[in-house]
Amino acid sequence: MLLSNIMLVLALMILGAGLAAQGKDQVRRSPCSFFWGALFLVLFILFPLILNFFFGFALSIRGDLLTFEAGYIVYGLTVLVFCLVYSFRVFLERGRDPGVGHLNRAESAEGKGWDVASPVEKQVFTLCGFMVPLGLMIYVKGTGLSLAELMIASRFEWYARETVSGVYLNLGMYSLGLISIFTYYDVRFGMPRKWLSFIVYGTILFTIFLSGGRKWLLFMASGGVVGFYDSHGGTFPLTRKLATWLLVVGGLVFMLQFGRAVTWDDPASRERAAEAVVEVIPVLFVEGDATYFYRASLDAIRLNMEEGELYPLAIVRRILLLPFPDNWTGGLKPEGVPFLFSDKMDAGNEIRRGNMPPGLVGLFVLSFGWWLTPLLLFPLLVPLLGALDNLVKDHSGVLRNSFFASFPLASILLMRGSTGGIYILVFNCGVTLAAMALFRLGRTCSRPAAPVTN
Repeated sequence: MLLSNIMLVLALMILGAGLAAQGKDQVRRSPCSFFWGALFLVLFILFPLILNFFFGFALSIRGDLLTFEAGYIVYGLTVLVFCLVYSFRVFLERGRDPGVGHLNRAESAEGKGWDVASPVEKQVFTLCGFMVPLGLMIYVKGTGLSLAELMIASRFEWYARETVSGVYLNLGMYSLGLISIFTYYDVRFGMPRKWLSFIVYGTILFTIFLSGGRKWLLFMASGGVVGFYDSHGGTFPLTRKLATWLLVVGGLVFMLQFGRAVTWDDPASRERAAEAVVEVIPVLFVEGDATYFYRASLDAIRLNMEEGELYPLAIVRRILLLPFPDNWTGGLKPEGVPFLFSDKMDAGNEIRRGNMPPGLVGLFVLSFGWWLTPLLLFPLLVPLLGALDNLVKDHSGVLRNSFFASFPLASILLMRGSTGGIYILVFNCGVTLAAMALFRLGRTCSRPAAPVTN
């Protein structure tokens, strides 16, 4: 593991230097790359290093110890090569003219308020606000349980019942995911409709209470951070308000994670809950979501190296054929890698298949093999991030805002090894396009008919 740790330390230094250089440019040049790089540094370098240094070998998502040295070396090499190419691109572009860019123009989002927002922005904001509580109702219907039953049900109990509906559950969750767009505009415009904000955020908190999931807080954080960035003209001023907001979200995520680790229906467990904090924190780090991205990737590398598990070009084929149903492609569009991986790891029932995906590195390893992943991760991701940077900084309008507000959350999902992040982006942008079309249709219908002349 020593060689892997050396590579991870080098990767930490190299990627950290690249992010620092981007920060000096006020992130305007490459906003998507900056978000991605910051998340990658924490989830794929910093957390793995802490785990390796203080706890030794990583724990598989199945619970057994991952002691194969070769897998750690493949992981470290993949991460190091990606960081080298990422930071090389950053320093290569520093000497170039960044161009005008949307956030450097006179119509920068800085200082914009509700009174000067465009009518279509207001419509998208309001539509997303009403779709969030609607999403909760659809989600509840999908569980097949009543609200009273849900409030006393154990976490994910509804997945074991025959009454559950995967279609309604997914539709409800996608609708709830519009909270990222709503929060973006709410932050940018300073909560212009406080009554709607109260309903929407109350709905999200109630959803977390019902489902036990914390991802809705990440949806809110995604839109909130991007809204803060845009409202300050493409910068991240270190303000007390921003720090407080991030600490609150982080605290809630931790409390929910801790709450799931304590058996609250056991009186003895409740009595010693305070003492259990010290005991549970290391366990949560070793076995929890913070290091899941790393551990799942190592599991996937082990499957590929030791068992020959490989789904050739699966991630590429699935993305290219995304609009087509699986049975229309004659086998060209494979089943999702997260589903195949979770089946192999015995990590989910029929409806919850794919809930434990293989991590970003594992996603590439299972699609290309461990021998090609270090060479293919950066040629596919770095140019894509560059294209997304240009899309965000050079364009304006509600479609750009909806995409950007959802991007950090979609990145986390993709880094976890789930293509669900792509589906979130497509759904959110699709709802935005529908709102824009309805707005234009309404304006067309409201125009007076032209007078008929002979």
